[in-house]
Amino acid sequence: PERFRRWVENDYVPYFYRARLEPLDVPASIVRGSGALMRFRATNTSPQSWRFRSNPNWGVHLGAKVRLLEPNVKEEFELRGGFRNLTVVPGDSVVLEIGIPATLESGRYKLFVDLVDERVKGFSDMGSEPITFDLRVEDSGTPAGNRGREHP
Repeated sequence: PERFRRWVENDYVPYFYRARLEPLDVPASIVRGSGALMRFRATNTSPQSWRFRSNPNWGVHLGAKVRLLEPNVKEEFELRGGFRNLTVVPGDSVVLEIGIPATLESGRYKLFVDLVDERVKGFSDMGSEPITFDLRVEDSGTPAGNRGREHP
């Protein structure tokens, strides 16, 4: 059993559902009504190719679950990005963008960013690590910390 457990934890890769995501440009805060564009590098660490598609209903895409972190409010929705026809072979990387809509209300949000095989499952459902971070939407002024999340 111990040998099998080590294999599952370290060596087993289900299909193409393995990725390493790195934030390249992720704001800590934005001004309400402005929106923003987030950028991530996705590296294929699986033994099979990924197939991104421009069609939002099938193929691999960048996804984000967005949760409002306010007391007594249960609001959650999803965002998608990376809509292009592209094959990423094992070991290669691609830079993907996903937009934060300008329609977000002021408040604190938690974002969970993952690759998604549309109409099938998220990569994190099969063991890949998503990126999680907080975002503050402010009423006005220059958002504090906006430059603090830029990555090389």
